[in-house]
Amino acid sequence: MSPFRNRAFRQSGFGLLELMIALALGVLVIGGVIQVFYSTSQTYRMQQAMSRVQEAGRYAIDLMTPEVRKAAMLSFCIGGLDLRNRLDSTSADYEAEFFNPDQTVVGWNFNATGIDDNYDLPDPLTAGSSAGGNWVSTNGNALPDLLAGLSVPGSDLFLIKSAEQVPGLTVCGSAGTDDTLPINMNNNGGCAPVPQVRGDGTNGTLTDRELEELVPSGGILLITNCMRGDLVQRVNNATGNTLTISGGNNVSPGNQAGLGWSTTYDDTAQIYSVRSVVFYVGTNAAGTNSLFRLNLGNGGTNAVPEELVEGIESMQVLFGVLTNNAGRVQYVEPDQVTTVSSEVNIVSAQIS
Repeated sequence: MSPFRNRAFRQSGFGLLELMIALALGVLVIGGVIQVFYSTSQTYRMQQAMSRVQEAGRYAIDLMTPEVRKAAMLSFCIGGLDLRNRLDSTSADYEAEFFNPDQTVVGWNFNATGIDDNYDLPDPLTAGSSAGGNWVSTNGNALPDLLAGLSVPGSDLFLIKSAEQVPGLTVCGSAGTDDTLPINMNNNGGCAPVPQVRGDGTNGTLTDRELEELVPSGGILLITNCMRGDLVQRVNNATGNTLTISGGNNVSPGNQAGLGWSTTYDDTAQIYSVRSVVFYVGTNAAGTNSLFRLNLGNGGTNAVPEELVEGIESMQVLFGVLTNNAGRVQYVEPDQVTTVSSEVNIVSAQIS
C-alpha cells in the first residue's frame, strides 16, 4: 500500500471568499484615505480662497482710505472759505454731484440693498445690466448717465472730492480782467518769481509734460487766498509762460461766460488741482468683476476707469451723519442722509 494513499489531500493558499473580503477591506481603506485627502484638499482650497478674499478686501480698503481721508482737504486753508463755483452749470455735461464744491462726499445706494434688506445678486453679474434709476444718490437723484453703464447691480457707488495744492503756481501779479486770470506757470519774467518744483523734486522750469501732470488740460482748479476761492476749469492752452483762466466751454463742462472773480487775486494766491473720484464695482475686459476708480477731475470727458482690485462682486457704503451739535453720529445708507439730518453733514464712512 502506498504510504500517501490514506492521507487527506490539503490545498494551500487563499480561497475566493477570503480574497473577496481582503479586496473589500482594501477598497474601504483606500476609500478612507482618498476621502481624508479630498477633505483636506477642499479645506486647503477654501482657506486659500478665503485668504484671497480677505486680502483683496483689505487691499481695496487700503486704496480707498486715503481718498476718503482727503475729502474736502485744502492743505492749511481750513474753515470759513467763501468758495464760488464758476463752472458752466448750463452745460449738458454739468453734473452738480460731480462738481458742486459745497458737497465733497456723495453716494449712490442701489435699491433694496439697505441694512435690513435681502438682495440676490443676478447671475451673471454684469455691469450695465441695470438702469441708472435703480440707484438713488445722497441728494435723491438717479445715477448719472456717465456712471449708469459702469456699475454692476446690487453695488453702491461713492464719490470723493478733494483739492491738492499745485507747487510753484500762483496768479501772475494781478487778477487781470473780470473774465480772465493769468497764472504764472514757468517763472515768467513779468510775474513774481516763483520756484517751480519739478517732478524730480528740484527747482527749475517745468516741462510741458510736468505741467500737464500738475494742471491737465480740462482740469478743475481752485484759486484761493484762503479767504475766498473760485472753482474753474482749464479751458485753453498755456501761452508762453502763462496760463490764462477765462470763460468759455470748449471743454466740458467749461466755465461761465463772465467769471466775475470773487476777489482781486495777486501772487499770494494758491492754485489747487481738484480731484473728483468715483469708486464702483464694474466688469473688466475678461468678464470678471472688479473694483474701479474713475477720476472726474478733468471734467469727466476724458476719464478712463482704472481697475484696482479683481474679484469683487459688491460694495456697500454707509455714511456717518452728524445729527446734532453734541457730536452724535448715525450711520445710514447714502440715500438716507437727509432723513436723519436737515443738511448733508457727512463726517465718516463705513465701506464693506
